[in-house]
Amino acid sequence: MTSSNIIVVGGGIFGTSAARELKKRGHSVTLFDSGPLPNPDASSSDISKTIRADYGADRFYAKLATQAITGWHQWNEESGQTLYEETGNLWLTPQPMTKGQFEFESCRVLSELNYPIEPLGKS
Repeated sequence: MTSSNIIVVGGGIFGTSAARELKKRGHSVTLFDSGPLPNPDASSSDISKTIRADYGADRFYAKLATQAITGWHQWNEESGQTLYEETGNLWLTPQPMTKGQFEFESCRVLSELNYPIEPLGKS
């Protein structure tokens, strides 16, 4: 593998994760952000932000999110601190879910990927 000089713009969770992984793979990485890290204006810098794997019928993005979540768990283990914290997810729909609907397809795909899904109402 040839090492490269790489610039990552944006120090939110995705930019920082990408920069960290590229550095681990031997690249020279410079990370730019408009403020301090973690940036208080970043959409991923506090516990109230959402990282999700529900993308309707799009299995590719659900699997990609699953891989990212696995990586963030490893990041916690390697750092010895909680940098990534899961709190759960709740979907609400005005009517029962039906085939083809975003929530129904998200539930189907995530069930196939072995996510623990617990219906609370009629399905």
